[in-house]
Amino acid sequence: GFWSREFKIIVRLFAVLLFLCGYSFVHAAEPGLTPLVEQRRATYYERGTARTKVLFIQEVIDTRGTDGLRAIKSVIKDPQGKIVMTEDTVLKGNDLIRDEIDQRQVSYRSVVAVEGPLVRYEVTREGKTKSDSEDLRPNLFAGPSVATKIVTEWDRIVKGETIEIRVAVSERRESFRFALVRAESQIAGGET
Repeated sequence: GFWSREFKIIVRLFAVLLFLCGYSFVHAAEPGLTPLVEQRRATYYERGTARTKVLFIQEVIDTRGTDGLRAIKSVIKDPQGKIVMTEDTVLKGNDLIRDEIDQRQVSYRSVVAVEGPLVRYEVTREGKTKSDSEDLRPNLFAGPSVATKIVTEWDRIVKGETIEIRVAVSERRESFRFALVRAESQIAGGET
């Protein structure tokens, strides 16, 4: 139903955020000369197995060109090394240009592309393609660019500012507005 899709989106955003926090630095850029390339790797385990049963391994290559373009390639493999999903995201600065997902296990492919004043959505499942478009609105993000936005705005969020974003959801062929806000938490000893 409706909530299960939203729940999956939230879980995915959280996983991407955690993944971004654990990156390893590969190559530093010299301004105007070479691109910056970072590689990250995460292992996802089955719940309740004390990290003994691997479900998926995710590898990400994040390349920032000297022209302001950023390409994020994410590959998810099963424990035997077979690719089950890929995601390719292109940004210009913080602006989404394109996000493409290929979920090979379920024969699903989606594209979110910014084309002038429009956002174009195309979803292909089991050979049947559906497409739609909507007007481009400010602060549109998809895939790994959502976690990047959270990291970039972290200081403002911690200070209590509300950050408004839109997340493109290819499955629904539309975007949704979210507010990133600081949630108070209780720490042992009564401090917040």
